[in-house]
This record gives sequence, structure tokens and C-alpha cells, in this order.
Amino acid sequence: MPTAESAYEIEFEGKPSQISAETLGVSLVSLVALVKEANAELYPGGQITIQIKAQREGSYILGYDLESAIVGSLAMVASHEGLLAAKVVGSAVMDLVKKVIELKRLLTSKPQTQPPTQVGSNYHFHFGDNAHVVIDASTKHVFDAPAAQDAMSGLFGAVGQDQKVTGLAIKEIDGDNRRPLVAIDRSEFKALAATVDAQAVPDQIRVEAREARLSILKPSLLPGYKWELVYDGVRIFAEMADEDYIGKVERREVVFGTGDILDVALEIEQRLLAGTTNVYLNRSFRIVKVHDRAPAPSQPPLDLPPGDPDSN
Repeated sequence: MPTAESAYEIEFEGKPSQISAETLGVSLVSLVALVKEANAELYPGGQITIQIKAQREGSYILGYDLESAIVGSLAMVASHEGLLAAKVVGSAVMDLVKKVIELKRLLTSKPQTQPPTQVGSNYHFHFGDNAHVVIDASTKHVFDAPAAQDAMSGLFGAVGQDQKVTGLAIKEIDGDNRRPLVAIDRSEFKALAATVDAQAVPDQIRVEAREARLSILKPSLLPGYKWELVYDGVRIFAEMADEDYIGKVERREVVFGTGDILDVALEIEQRLLAGTTNVYLNRSFRIVKVHDRAPAPSQPPLDLPPGDPDSN
């Protein structure tokens, strides 16, 4: 199978040669997920991996090679043509990653006046003063994918938590040249870490505050990652925004396990269901404050009838 490498680097701007291992790990996992989502959109069935190269001097610059394995009809062509095509694949995938991130930057900086409209294979996004931006279908498909949303939240959530990181850049390497793909200042990290719905406009979004009782399925202290919980019999994923409680957990002042109960102040962001005037769907959850924790309810012993052989 023909393969080739396209070289890129991700630069965490800030204090030279220093970055927390947690920030680095979460950022890389999130970037890989976003790249794979873009690859799946452009080349269904194609495989793509990221190989880390040795770092260079300066700010903490991490080089990586993007290997594309072309499958299907392309695998039948001559090796030289296949290698050239694979090189193009890496560039096309990363260009799509760039467009997805740029779309999120756009939607976090300008409120839409109406949901996007599809015209042929493109989508038109509408903003104030009759301005509109045309986005291709591949960019919107990847942007709307839950895996891509989680990846961007993880990436920008991680760098946002690390105070040493003042900016983030992704560049394509071509010999001694660097072609900037994405350059983002720290001031944008918080907005880019939030979940963004491309279909929503401001007057269609509301936030409800509730007192809630949640059962823990899987907690996470990694920046940008959400807790897996049960709320009213439904599994949800919620951001833990109570910094005091997170600090207590990190200091091991409180411990918990699967099934434990949290009494919390919960914010639920909801979006108006299209075609209705008062029907809202839940789209994200945020734990503002943890009031109390209780251990998981214990399972009562079975009351076996007399004479049952298992009762002895």
C-alpha cells in the first residue's frame, strides 16, 4: 500500500522548553482525534497516523509526521503516483482541520442572525449587517461531528488550563520553510474550548439553572474532558466547573467511586427545536457547584426462602 509523510509542527508558545505533561498529552490526543475526523470525511476507509519527532529549540515546538495510507482504487496505481497522491492527502486533511478550527473561531466571535442555509454543496452562515460567509460541506460535516467538537474542546481546554502557554500554532513543514496553518492567541482559548452549535442563533439558546442529584459513572480531572454521570435516569456528560471541589479532589480531601451521588447546582444549555416555538432540547451540562457527596447506595442482601441450598 503506498504511503507518504507530510511534516507539521505544533508550537505551544510561552516559556521556552517548558509545558506540563498533562497539557501535552491531552493536546496531542485531541489533535489526533480531530485529524482522524477530517481524514474520514475526505477519504472514507483511508488510514492516518501521527508520529512524533524530536523537539527543536525555542518555544516548546513539537514536530510530527502525518502518514497517509491510501486504500481502494488509489492503491492500484503506480508507486510513484501513489506516493505523490499520499503527500497531497496529508495537506488536504490538515487544510480541512484548519478550516474547521477557523469556523469555530468565526462562530465564537460573531452571533448568527439565522441558522445556516444550504446552497448546493455549500452552507451560508448569516451574521449582522447582511454579512454572510460560505463554508464547504466537508468543513461543516466535520465541525458538526461530536468527535470533532470533543477534540477541539479537549485541545483548547488543555492549553487554556496551562498558564505557561500564551499561544498555539500549527505549521506545515516544507524543507526549511514553515507554512502557518493556525495561529491562536491565549485570549481565544476559553471560547474555543466551549461547545458550539453551528445551527444555533442567540435567541434560540437558553440556560436553565437547577438543583440536581447526579450519579457518578466516570469522573475526569483532565482539562477539557467531561464527567460521565446519570441524571434522572439518563446518561449525560457534564463540565466540572467547581474549581474548589476539583482542588479538594486533587488534594485527596474527598474521594469517590462509581455510583456515588453528587448534589449539585447544575446549568443546562438548551436549544430551541427547529419548527417549534417553545420546545427546547438539552445540548450541554455544567456543574457550577458541588454541595455534597454521598456514597453509592448499598445493595440489600437477598432474602432467600428457607431451605434454599444457597442460604447455607
